[in-house]
Amino acid sequence: MQQGLVAATDRKEVNKKQGDGRMLDGVGNTEHSDPLGAQPNRVVVAITSAIAEAFPAATYLPADIGSNWARLAIVSHLAGTTFGGYNQNDIMDGVNVGQPFISAERLVTLASTDQTNFAGQISGITGGNTPVAVLRGRTLVYVNGFPCGMESANAPSSSSTSQITGYVTLGGVQYSMTGTVAPATGVVAIAFNTALPVGTIVAAEGFIDFENAPSLSPEVITQAVTFNLYATPWRARVRETIDAKTQYANELGLDMASEALIAVRNQFAMERHYNVLRKAIPLASSNSRTWDMEFQTQVAHKTRAMMWQDFQAVLGQSDQQMAEDTMDHGITHLYVGRVVQAQLLSMPQELFEPSGLVARPGIYRLGTLFGRYEVYYNPRAVENAAAGTAQILAIGRSTQVARCPFVLGDAVPPTYIPLAVNDDFRSGAGFYARNFTSVNPHQPSSKGVAVINVINMF
Repeated sequence: MQQGLVAATDRKEVNKKQGDGRMLDGVGNTEHSDPLGAQPNRVVVAITSAIAEAFPAATYLPADIGSNWARLAIVSHLAGTTFGGYNQNDIMDGVNVGQPFISAERLVTLASTDQTNFAGQISGITGGNTPVAVLRGRTLVYVNGFPCGMESANAPSSSSTSQITGYVTLGGVQYSMTGTVAPATGVVAIAFNTALPVGTIVAAEGFIDFENAPSLSPEVITQAVTFNLYATPWRARVRETIDAKTQYANELGLDMASEALIAVRNQFAMERHYNVLRKAIPLASSNSRTWDMEFQTQVAHKTRAMMWQDFQAVLGQSDQQMAEDTMDHGITHLYVGRVVQAQLLSMPQELFEPSGLVARPGIYRLGTLFGRYEVYYNPRAVENAAAGTAQILAIGRSTQVARCPFVLGDAVPPTYIPLAVNDDFRSGAGFYARNFTSVNPHQPSSKGVAVINVINMF
């Protein structure tokens, strides 16, 4: 017993005297070497991930909690009657606004076969020949846009026609006119004393007598069209064994299930973003242009930045067409690939203002082009660097919440659900969401997409 105690004490003393971190076994052999002195070797951990960008040009609709669907309503305005420059049910929004409709004024070009006698019909419908009563004493005659003839204001109210007189000087020659207008039907006939020069435009202007025919008063209809959007599910799960869980926690200081769920969340956001971009390309076919940069020709007398400044002329055409097609808005965002990104970053800041973000391997904001277009990097943009071609996708965000080209909404927000531990000690968690990522079902609103194909960049 005494010898055993002495031996144990001797081992403690030997271990105590070893100051270099080496551990000895009972017979004095080295067991292992630890440079940190009885401390486990630490691991430096780097997590590979991506930062998800939300889609910047979409309408986000609230979804009904019970039924998992959302309703989108578009209010438009229509012509209730065929009158002026509109047929019944014609849209009176966007570029369609402004045709003759509610004004009593009607202008008709008079036709002639001999440049001497001119005739025409003032009608309530533009280009029509339907008789309409006009105010007596108000009809005017224009020659090349200049008012030079007028209906007599002193004609008897019982007369079926009123006299029109006047004159005009063209090329130093004076031409006098006489004619009549029938206030009850709007028929105008004018005769000049000498044939007018070829190409002279003669027109008559009358004013519809709404008091005489109140039924002609035009109607405007406000119409609301509703669209239903239904949410679809997204789901994923992560699993881990008890051994993997404890080993990662001990060696790396990480909960791998949590890390996997972060990756699922990023996948959810980026998959949704790319889903929108994939749907945008076919929509852009109605607003597509090609811009020839002509680098080889222009490089002798222009810098690359000067060449890209010319791009604004082509971009402006697509911008205006989008505004007219959507009846609401033009381009607000551009998605470009690696080649275009590099060229835009080489431009002076008065043309392209960088965002200052460090380059990253996903979608992110590059900066502002020409002071108004927000530019995003799209790593999956169509490019052919060898041929010097690239595709720029342009999208417009509406000024109205329901008029963006894409509609997004969440019926069930992204949710993490703990999964039960099985008898094999596997645990995990589930990811679930229910939403819709849709093209705007209102056709004019869906036209807020354009594409520009750039060629000859090298």
